[in-house]
Amino acid sequence: MKFRNLLIVTMTVLVLTSCTTTSTKMSETWKAPDFKTKNFKNLLILSVTQDGVDRRMFEVSMVEALSKAGVGSTASYTVLPNGGKLNESTVTEVVKKYKYDAVIVTKLITVSTDIQHVAAQSYIAYQAGYPSAYYSSGYNGFYAPGYYNHYATSYTIVNEPTYNIETKTAVVETNLYDVETEKLIWSGRSATINPMSAGNAIPSITSMIAKTLKEEKIVMDNNGN
Repeated sequence: MKFRNLLIVTMTVLVLTSCTTTSTKMSETWKAPDFKTKNFKNLLILSVTQDGVDRRMFEVSMVEALSKAGVGSTASYTVLPNGGKLNESTVTEVVKKYKYDAVIVTKLITVSTDIQHVAAQSYIAYQAGYPSAYYSSGYNGFYAPGYYNHYATSYTIVNEPTYNIETKTAVVETNLYDVETEKLIWSGRSATINPMSAGNAIPSITSMIAKTLKEEKIVMDNNGN
């Protein structure tokens, strides 16, 4: 009985852990067909959100992720008003003032929930170690007489109850614009599985975006890599 309970508890922990692990992947990307490699050195990171705290967290994390990739950038909250919609002239003036050569705009598209129903099931599990169901005064006090008792108590039936696995997916869209031409150069959507909070999800999102931008040669470090 103890083994059975331990196994059920262990499996429950594994299920809960798998449901709360945050991971991000790029679900789709697009690059302008006529884009030629350009070494952007001074990017402005602009996160579109009504929450000023989330904006700062995302922009700072994006700056750090790009910095690790050898690309210089600035969090917009340090040079633009924080909170509410920014008008075009305000943004344009700042872009010209600090001579940004590219602007990255990010926004949350959607958060969806998928529920997977897992039906109850039973199966026989092998029990390692000494059988716990039998006790006698025989050898070291562990075994009851008879070889079959030892064989039979090495197995136990595990009954798993019905449970649901809930998976949340947050989709973030990221666009990179060339300031000189004002054209959209690159666009990508990232899917983050089971974001427990903004603080938990943001590093995963920004690191994946920076990695993809580097791999697709949209941004490069000072060595041209």
